[in-house]
Amino acid sequence: MKKHLQFILLIIALSSFTFSQADEPKRVEDNYFGIWTVHWGNDLKRNESSIDYVDTFKIELNPKGKLIISCINYEYYVFSEIKPTKSSINFLAENTEDPTERFMINYKLKRVNHDLLKGTIHNSRGQRNHITLKRFK
Repeated sequence: MKKHLQFILLIIALSSFTFSQADEPKRVEDNYFGIWTVHWGNDLKRNESSIDYVDTFKIELNPKGKLIISCINYEYYVFSEIKPTKSSINFLAENTEDPTERFMINYKLKRVNHDLLKGTIHNSRGQRNHITLKRFK
């Protein structure tokens, strides 16, 4: 009877460990998969800058297993230097629309929760802005 009780307690302990681990993504990159809408400023309800458009980023894995970012509604961004951690993601975007200018945008974002990233951008024109990314799906 004592061995049965020990076995049952072991099964319960292992089950609770498995359930607690199931909520955490297995890889850091898993925290960022999805489609994200880009909002200028710290507040999703009001725009705190003169920028009046909303980009939509798609974050996924490429066939080699590396994180990639694309902009669904604007084909001229080329993303590079993507560096995810458990609590933040940093990356560089180049706007290639004007071939005479190398316009770079450096994103530094911290995870607020599963569906929200907040941070700043700094671009090659010396502009800085607060930015919020909200997970669309």
